[in-house]
Formats: sequence, C-alpha cells, structure tokens
Amino acid sequence: MNNYTPFLKTKTNEIGALKVLHPTLKPFIAPFFDFPMKKGLNEQSLKKSIDGTHKKIKTHLKEYRNFYLDNFDVPDAITISGQDNYMYIIDKFSDTTFIPVIAIERTPQRNDAVFNAKITGKIKSDTIALRVQPEDFQHYTTTKVEIQTLVRKCPPNFTSIILILDNRICRTCDTTKRAGELINFIIAIKRDYSFSKIIITGSSIPASIKEILEVGHEISLPRSELAIHKKVIAHHELSDIELGDYTIVSPNFSEIDIPPESMRNVTAPKILYAFEDFQYVIRGNGLKNHPRGNQQYNDMAKILVAKTFYRTPPYSWGDNYLNDKANSHGTLVTPSSILNPTINAHITFMLQKP
Repeated sequence: MNNYTPFLKTKTNEIGALKVLHPTLKPFIAPFFDFPMKKGLNEQSLKKSIDGTHKKIKTHLKEYRNFYLDNFDVPDAITISGQDNYMYIIDKFSDTTFIPVIAIERTPQRNDAVFNAKITGKIKSDTIALRVQPEDFQHYTTTKVEIQTLVRKCPPNFTSIILILDNRICRTCDTTKRAGELINFIIAIKRDYSFSKIIITGSSIPASIKEILEVGHEISLPRSELAIHKKVIAHHELSDIELGDYTIVSPNFSEIDIPPESMRNVTAPKILYAFEDFQYVIRGNGLKNHPRGNQQYNDMAKILVAKTFYRTPPYSWGDNYLNDKANSHGTLVTPSSILNPTINAHITFMLQKP
C-alpha cells in the first residue's frame, strides 16, 4: 500500500468519494481538506459551510480517525464573531482529532490560534502540519527564520510535525529544477528539525480545463507532480518522502460566478481518469446545444472503459460506476455527480499504484 495523501476540498462529492472507498483502504490514509472559496462568501455563509462540513465528516467519515483541516483558500478578512475564521474551525472540530495546519504566509493571529487552542485543550491531536509553497522552498535561507519562529512554538504541546511541500499547479514547471529545489530544501531543513513525515503534493490540473483541452477532444496529460516526486525520492537520502495530490480537482478550483440558469450554456462535460503517470482527460461539447446533452457522459464513459488502461469494474466503486454509465445504466450523470466516482477511482488507484 502506497504512502499517499489525497488533498481535497470540503465539498459533498469529495467527502462522498471517501465514504465509498473500500473499507480495506480507509485505514491507510489521512485526507487533507481545504475549505473552498465560494462566490459571495461572507461570515454567515462560511459559518454555515463549516457547520455543514463538520456534520458530514462526523456522519460519513467515522472510519477516518485522522484528517487535516486548512483554510488556505478562505480570505483572512472574513472573520467569525470577530475572530480569525480558523478559530471557528478549531472550535467546531474540537470533538475530533483533526490535524491543524500552520504556514509562514498566514497571519500571526491565524497561526497563534492553533498554538493557543492546543494549550487550552481545544485541539486533541499531538500532530501539527507545516505547509510550505514553492516561493517558500526555493531557497531555505530566505525562509529559515520564519520557519524557525513557527517550529519553535510547536513543542512541547505538539510532539509530531508533518512537513507539507505543496507545489500547487506544477504542470508547466521544469520538474528537474523543481525537484532540485525541493531536494536542497529538504536536506537543509532536516538538519535543523525532525519531522514525523514529509509529503510532496501538487497537481497538473488547471482551474479551467480548457487550458489543456478543447471540447470534443481527449488527451493523456503527463503528471508533473509524479515526475517531481520520483526525482526527489531518487536521491539516496530522501527515499521515504511521501506523495500527495489533488486527485482530479484543481488546487485553484473555485465556483464559477455564473447564474445557475446559464450554467448549461457554458458547461461541457468532462471525465478525468489517472493511469500510470498520466491523467486521461476527455471532454464533450456544450450540454445545452449538443443532441446528447448529459448523455455525453455515457458516451465518454464508453470510450474510457474501452481503453487498455481502464481497470475493470471490480477495481473500485468509481470504476464500477463508470462501467455502469458506459452501459447506460442508472440515473442521468451531471457535472456534479461525476466527481464522486472519479475521485474515488483516483484515490483507489493512487493507494495501489505500482
């Protein structure tokens, strides 16, 4: 079983994909959740979103003892009851063992909310995650002091620190150069600190799929996040560095600011499916004007399951769903309902990937 961490948004389909993951796989992952940015997000809607996420995780993910929670995408300007919004997340999830996240680009108030909550017992986990982005790990010397300020606050209350090296969208980056930066950063930071694990994550999927593929076409996209990780672990000192990814959802996902009644005018169906070191992507044509409409999902699923890399229905709940749709079984597929099975298929594959 691979040491793998899926990075997800706290949305219904992402949580649903984990819910239907095969029971034998659930003990091997601690999912990493980011609260997503939504159009018109304000104090009331954010509070409602956090409350809803808490209920869904408590109801559907009982078998996942450990999971991370971060508010990376949520603006600091949105406070709840006058406090940093992460403080509300901490309070709401204080009945769980979630792993909190700190980062050097967050405000001191945001990071201190974690340390103070641990001291007062609102955070049960003894593990904390430090999240670092490309601009921070290019040169360790430029961020060393800021990292030191945070890491020194961890003990004795947090006895374990996980380092998250987040490449975000890395499709167009020079993977050899990026891997070299990571190797140098990891070697340098390990001289100063001991981490319980180090995870490299990232994605090759842009916020808008049209950046890589026109409607009515398909592509096998090389996954830069895997190339970077492979080059890092090839270094003799770093073979234990773990892998993460954003499954089939872009790290920069945000809700489209388009009225619901106009969505069918601009939406083209798509299916993403990982195999080997590639992400297969197939796009249909606009839902409104195409004669097959939403049934294009069935047509695309039929094309997918005929591929030599398709892993057959028994492989995962998601693979079985795709086979059902290829045979036009069940209810109509929508842009939303396709996410649950394809995320599930992706996580299953990454956990068992050769």
